Amino acid sequence: MKRLFILLLPLLLLLGCSSQPDFSTPESTFENLLTAIHAKDIQAYEACWHTQKAGSEGLVATLPSMPLLWDGLQEMYKPGTQLSNRKESEEDGIKIASYDVQVANGDGTNRTSGVSFAQEDGKWKMWHW
Repeated sequence: MKRLFILLLPLLLLLGCSSQPDFSTPESTFENLLTAIHAKDIQAYEACWHTQKAGSEGLVATLPSMPLLWDGLQEMYKPGTQLSNRKESEEDGIKIASYDVQVANGDGTNRTSGVSFAQEDGKWKMWHW
């Protein structure tokens, strides 16, 4: 029994370490984004963005040098924030899904904002806030 455990241990470790974030839907990408924001994980945050936007969206580029922005994002996008009212479009041949989202104002009230996701190689990535 001990020998079987020793043989299976590397396989279990490999399977446990190889999980990739789920970008199969805009909703799962948004969940990954919220998790990254609340963990202050810049690599996970950047992985949620479409490659055409990751380098050009100001927030992605400035987060490493302005860590106080994390606090603002955490205040606005609470865990469990939900997307609603999906609208689909196409922009320069790229499939876009846009949603409304309720974000906190910081004074205890909420407002409706928008987020968009674009499909990239079968994965949904953030397009813009």
